[in-house]
Amino acid sequence: MAKPTLSALRAKNTKDQYEALGRFVEAFEAMVDKARSVSVDLLSRSAAHENLVTIALHHPVMTATPLFEIMRAMIMEILKEDRHPLHNDRQLYAAVLRQISTEYMDLVSTRNNLLHGTWFVGHVSLAGIGVDEAKEFFIRKHKPTKDGLDQLDLPKKPEELLKLVERCQKTGTWIVVLYTFLADHRDIRQAFYKENGTSYVLDPEFG
Repeated sequence: MAKPTLSALRAKNTKDQYEALGRFVEAFEAMVDKARSVSVDLLSRSAAHENLVTIALHHPVMTATPLFEIMRAMIMEILKEDRHPLHNDRQLYAAVLRQISTEYMDLVSTRNNLLHGTWFVGHVSLAGIGVDEAKEFFIRKHKPTKDGLDQLDLPKKPEELLKLVERCQKTGTWIVVLYTFLADHRDIRQAFYKENGTSYVLDPEFG
């Protein structure tokens, strides 16, 4: 079998890089939509009312961060009611939401840096140092700091983008499971538990 030419390798690597970026964007938006859907469900009182709520939460100003913050605030406000069956678990919900928020906001920051950077894909001089087949891509994204201008450390390989995909999927699952337990008035401890007494993990049965 003939060895692939450098041109063919470069074309394949470039295709893989664009595909991985597309998968990340898809997974990210799916994660954000889960936060939006929770808020729609919490606010809706009828099918017609749901359409009105959906209009508001699909406005362009409703980006990833406010959508999550609205969802979290509503959940915590609901649990503030003394009469709510899960009122005594309010701090537990707050702790799990805090952990979800940390991961969610880090993904938001990474997504913004990726999509607002200048991409160089398939450019040998920039994508891969001394690698003719352009195994890596390069994203030029600077950040002003107290020491001057810094180049952000961002993914350079498809595998790194696909790891972000997995993180988005996991975070979206956590949002859905947490809300399902809230809506059904179930004990959230059945799904989330502390590992090594520090951070929470989701029972494999739920995702």
